[in-house]
Amino acid sequence: MVRRVWLAIALCSLLSSGCVRDVGNLAIADTTKENLSAQFVKGRTNTEEVRKAMGEPAKIVYADNGTQTWDYVFSRMRSKPANHIPIVNMFGGGAEGERKTVTLLFDRNKILQQSSIDSTPVDINQNLIDALKADFSR
Repeated sequence: MVRRVWLAIALCSLLSSGCVRDVGNLAIADTTKENLSAQFVKGRTNTEEVRKAMGEPAKIVYADNGTQTWDYVFSRMRSKPANHIPIVNMFGGGAEGERKTVTLLFDRNKILQQSSIDSTPVDINQNLIDALKADFSR
């Protein structure tokens, strides 16, 4: 009997632990505002130094005045426990996590003028019922 209880606890723990998936630029995964400011100095760091340290940005915006804005993006998502429970996953599931964006503004001489970091919670709800509703509403 005790063995069955431990087996049930182990099975529930296994099913409730979600898969973690990292997407995007791993160079900013653990970046904070403090270490971003320490790594890249405003008025001194140039685009090549940033590219060497962080790789290619996800997006570059070129302005008419010659400035450039670079965005680096990283997301860490965990599968919701409901995904792993039969029947329950039809009504609730998906993923949750965090999306981090580092934005760097360079002047026309390609020197860093401004930096910011933004962290946003992400909650993606996916289940069979919502998928069916979406199909029938088209």
